[in-house]
Amino acid sequence: PKTPLTPNVVIMVDEAHERTLHTDVLFGLVKDIARFRPELKVLVASATLDTQRFSTFFDDAPVFRIPGRRFPVDIYYTKEEIEACVELLQERCRRLGSKMAELLVLPIYANLPSDMQARIFEPTPPGARKVVVATNIAETSLTIDGIVYVLDPGFCKQKSYSARTGMESLIVTPCSRASANQRAGRAGRVAPGKCFRLYTAWAFQHELEETAVPEIQRADLGCLVLLLKSLGVSTCYFLDPPHEACCCAAERALRTGALNHLGSSPTYLGRRMAELPVEPMLAKMILASEQYGCTEEVLTVAAMLSVNNAVFYRPKDRVLHADSARLGFHIPGGDHLVLLNVYNQVGVWGGYGS
Repeated sequence: PKTPLTPNVVIMVDEAHERTLHTDVLFGLVKDIARFRPELKVLVASATLDTQRFSTFFDDAPVFRIPGRRFPVDIYYTKEEIEACVELLQERCRRLGSKMAELLVLPIYANLPSDMQARIFEPTPPGARKVVVATNIAETSLTIDGIVYVLDPGFCKQKSYSARTGMESLIVTPCSRASANQRAGRAGRVAPGKCFRLYTAWAFQHELEETAVPEIQRADLGCLVLLLKSLGVSTCYFLDPPHEACCCAAERALRTGALNHLGSSPTYLGRRMAELPVEPMLAKMILASEQYGCTEEVLTVAAMLSVNNAVFYRPKDRVLHADSARLGFHIPGGDHLVLLNVYNQVGVWGGYGS
């Protein structure tokens, strides 16, 4: 079939081990296109990839191992309970008192404002020690100068979708062995380092999964179903097929008007929804706003709902102040109108810097 790809094209997918919903769909579409485009070259790159599995998926594609600039990292496993470790550290800090060098403790997580996230890259003052407390946001594609020690608690936050309730949530779950190795690698980017895993070597080998569950098996597939239907794709190859319950839930949700009565092809509404890079429910909300003359307001709400970062920041050392400030934005009508009010107030005060 005719494709929009130009001749002699090369498609490169980096950090393939992250197995996001978009990369898994891309793999399937590229595999299908490659059957009709023998000149197409696909380059899949990763530091911790299950190479044999990907090679098999792409019809026994050759594997190239390219050594990178990595320093050795010594791995240490704890043999005591974490609570005992915390008590020991606290006792040591109390005993050291003023003898201990200045600790520069910097957090980084998805909901933290971007200017505060950027502080982890600032140079460490002379005589001080930088401590970066991070979620798995810092697991890959991140190099912080001077980091030579990593403490890995062995957990991560994963997005999980329940087909029964139709809701997504972030759950704390044990990380995979591949993720643990990625974390250890943070200590060996600029110099030899050490990684302290807050779990035993036995737990690493026997309790942690080899790789994380792919996002395609734990995410809302409404967008995926609508995308594939709008592209006319009836069969798509997947490294790991999505769960049937999630597919059925996506089909049922899209039959509210995005797909025809057979669920086989998109309606006019569905094709318009597929053109908008947002969740299907938000896309339908935007299109419906035309009838009610509130498109500008709905676009604002949809944009704020599409941002991963939380609108309200609640630092632990200023909880009362943050809660008081948040009450100033509350208006009757629900959370969506509150978001609209926040956006409008920012415009009144002249932007986020104010």
